[in-house]
Amino acid sequence: MKPSRKRTQKSFFRSPGIMLSAAAGILLIPAIFLLLNNRSTYTPVIPGPVEYPNPDGLTIGSSEALLQLEEYSDFQCPSCRRFHESIFPLLLEEYIQPGLISFTYKPLPILDSSSPDRESHLAAEAALCAADQDSFWPFHDVLFANQGTPNSGQYLPKNLEVMAEGLNLDTAAFSDCLSSGTYTGEVEKQLFLGLQEGIQATPTLVLNGEILEWAAYGELQEILNKTIEEAQNL
Repeated sequence: MKPSRKRTQKSFFRSPGIMLSAAAGILLIPAIFLLLNNRSTYTPVIPGPVEYPNPDGLTIGSSEALLQLEEYSDFQCPSCRRFHESIFPLLLEEYIQPGLISFTYKPLPILDSSSPDRESHLAAEAALCAADQDSFWPFHDVLFANQGTPNSGQYLPKNLEVMAEGLNLDTAAFSDCLSSGTYTGEVEKQLFLGLQEGIQATPTLVLNGEILEWAAYGELQEILNKTIEEAQNL
């Protein structure tokens, strides 16, 4: 009887070639995830263009308007977005386009005070960078159209730059303006002045220097109509 031969079990991972392939595969996994992450793109909503009368920086409307209405606002503020979507179009149609009032946006970035990313400030700075290219109001609309949960990363520089690209701005000039902090001091100044003037919440409307108290559009109409009538009778 022939002696039985003991079979040698070859370990799968003992082959040098297999071991190298496995190691390479393990090393490739993080690279694949990184590649997929880099390929993920942010696609902002770009609203249709709006006809704003006589845009001049952060102001629209006739320079000869009887009244000057200012809105203190934070681009991260949900109530500001609701104002932009529901009240602002009515003001535009009934008062700004007919030349009765001029309207100025005033940045008041207060919702990022506890966030290191400073998204309220960055959004305001980005809007001023867009104003350098005569595009404050289109960028204003894009910011509100893409508003997310406050301080959730929606207004980080990479997304703001894609918004600028969606409006066909000079993205190199825009990115340089934003990254260099061209308007950081200006936004801080506007915040300080607003708080100094007693603005405590957003949105707040100021008519000819007086803070308005109103709860519904009908009340705001009454205030505007009465003030316009008084100004016309002077």
